[in-house]
Parts: sequence; structure tokens; C-alpha cells
Amino acid sequence: MDIKLFALYTEDDGILIYASAQEAADAVERLNEQGANGITEVSENIIDTLHFEVVPQPKKAKVKNALSKEEKYAMRKVSLGLDNKPCGGLQHFSGLTGYVARQLIEAGAANVEDAQNDAPTFGAIVTFLEDNPKFTGHGYVVLPSRDDERITLEGVESSCVLSAEERKAFKAVFGKADEFSNKQGNFRAWYD
Repeated sequence: MDIKLFALYTEDDGILIYASAQEAADAVERLNEQGANGITEVSENIIDTLHFEVVPQPKKAKVKNALSKEEKYAMRKVSLGLDNKPCGGLQHFSGLTGYVARQLIEAGAANVEDAQNDAPTFGAIVTFLEDNPKFTGHGYVVLPSRDDERITLEGVESSCVLSAEERKAFKAVFGKADEFSNKQGNFRAWYD
């Protein structure tokens, strides 16, 4: 397959390549507006016509649990602000936002399939927290000295005033929790 590419050079970003002259010209305009240094005119001389073949790449296997137990714990400790002393190899936390929980998942420090007994999975609770930011998660971290190290969400809570729709969503997901409070200013679900 033959394709003509257009390139421009900036001192800040080096060579930038575009598939059309218009895209390259638009990039020059944007970079000039941003005050980039050393922009030259769009050139077809840097890259003339290239010939390439599309070769399918094998899918890379997902690396699961690439972090060591100690690295996972350190990430959880910082993310959750754990400063309480462990008791029985556990450290309890509260106030976990959906955003921080998602970062723990993406870093490999939390397992989306983990669940506290009959609770929704970690991933399902995080999705609820992201969709309902007035709530935060609570649970515990099992220390890396134990064979079952992990982070577990036991439930969610909120002291905010919630709309009828927010209360309905809360009850739909957590209504069967071992402890469930659906009162204004005291929303809490906890799984034993």
C-alpha cells in the first residue's frame, strides 16, 4: 500500500507526521497559537511516498498482578491515606472515591472480581461510586504479610441529601446488604 504523509518539524516536539496536508496545516496553526518554537512550513520532502504492509500483531497477554504484594500495599496505603494501625493483619478505611478506586484497579492494586461474601464485586461497587459521586466506599486492606493480601470493599456510605432517583439507585444495588440504612443524611450499606 502506498501512502503520502505530510510532516512538520518543531524544536519542542520534533517531527510530527500527518496523513493529509490539511491536518498538517491545522496542526501548524494550533501550534502557532500555543506559541510553539521553531515551526517550519509543512513539507512533503521529509517523507515522500512510503510503502508499507499491514501485519497483524499478536495480542499481548494482559499482565495480571504485575505488582508485588508490597508494591500493591504501598499504593493502597498512599491512595487510601492509611495511617491507622493494622489489627489482625487488616487496615480499615473509608472515604474511597470512585476515581481513586479506578486508579487502584488500573494500576493492578485491586481486583475487580473480589467481593466481600454476598457483596457486589469490587468492580461493580467502583462503577456505582463513579456513577454516584455522593457516595464513598469503605472496607479493609489485608496486609502483604498474609497469603490472602487484597483490598476489599465492604460497602458504601453517604451523608449527603440524595434525590429520589439517587436513593432508588442505592437501594437497587445495595438493598440486600447485611446492614442497610436508606435515611436522608445516613445512607450506608455494609456486607459482613
